[in-house]
Amino acid sequence: MDVEIDSGKPQRNTLALGCLIVVGVLVVVLAGGGWFVWSHWKGWTADAMESVMMKATAKADIDDAEKAQVEDELRRLTAGFRRGDVTVGELLEVAKAVTESPLIPAAVLFGARTQYLDPSGLSDEEKAAGTLALSRLAHGVYDGSIDPAVLSKVFGPISTTSGSGRGVHVSTPNFQLHLRPPADVTDDELLQVITLATQQADDAGVPDEPYTIDASDEIAKVIGETLGRELPPPDEP
Repeated sequence: MDVEIDSGKPQRNTLALGCLIVVGVLVVVLAGGGWFVWSHWKGWTADAMESVMMKATAKADIDDAEKAQVEDELRRLTAGFRRGDVTVGELLEVAKAVTESPLIPAAVLFGARTQYLDPSGLSDEEKAAGTLALSRLAHGVYDGSIDPAVLSKVFGPISTTSGSGRGVHVSTPNFQLHLRPPADVTDDELLQVITLATQQADDAGVPDEPYTIDASDEIAKVIGETLGRELPPPDEP
């Protein structure tokens, strides 16, 4: 799973959790069998994972309290790996489970508000309608009443044929999105997206009300169900 966001501003965020784990392990294997490498590779891999995940969490469209809880759940995982309670295979299974879960498309939909709606020239009423439409679509994707593949149709008016470069690029086993950067999107195109999102939510019978996801609980659920056990807090031995 890869998610790239480059809105044309100096900051850029790239999240490739599954690839990061694989690369981290391969680097250690290729580095040789020295004692230092052998005894420290888990710490190095966990540190790299934690750094990327924390940077991604910092940019998430959730409040600070929820971010802190998400970070705690992620640190449980990396701390378990450092201790040897979580194997490389289990890490890969967690990464796979996350990419196949509705968390990713839902996160993209909630993030579209801050990336596209907020900086647009739409009126406050139009932005509110767009926020509600994207929230309802996220609800449908999350409860399974809407196929994540529908997102490609909904965001069609602001999509690009390029699979990389400036914009938003998301590739998972369930859906792909390649969107132009916000600065290259017109208000009329955003209104088309809002109309399509509303139509999909209406067709799926999604309630006409805002929807929120408890990100930390959902991440904990994915990790717990994948591992088949609950991990202790990161500060416990």
